Amino acid sequence: MIHSDNKLEDRFNADMFDKYFGDSQLALFPKTAQQVSTILAYCNEHHISVVTQGGNSGVAGGAIAHNGEVILSLRDMNKVREIDSVAGVIVAESGC
Repeated sequence: MIHSDNKLEDRFNADMFDKYFGDSQLALFPKTAQQVSTILAYCNEHHISVVTQGGNSGVAGGAIAHNGEVILSLRDMNKVREIDSVAGVIVAESGC
C-alpha cells in the first residue's frame, strides 16, 4: 500500500506524544521482507532518503521524517512467527 498526500496523515509525521513533527509526503507499507528489499534498493539507486517506522511509538523523534524522506512503515508486517514457551522467546515481525 502507498499513501501519498500533500498533507500525509499526522500519525505518520508525529511521534506518539505529538512532540516531534515531520514533513514527509509519502508513506509505503510493505507486507514482506522482499517488498522492503525492493523499496530500499530503489531508494538507494535513486538517492532517496528513507525513515523506517515500526509501531511509531518512539518518544525521541527518531522515526520522524524531518527532511521530506519517504516513510517506510512496517506496521503491516505484524505476524508472530514463532513462540518458544520453554525458552520464553517470541519471534515477531517488525510491525508487532
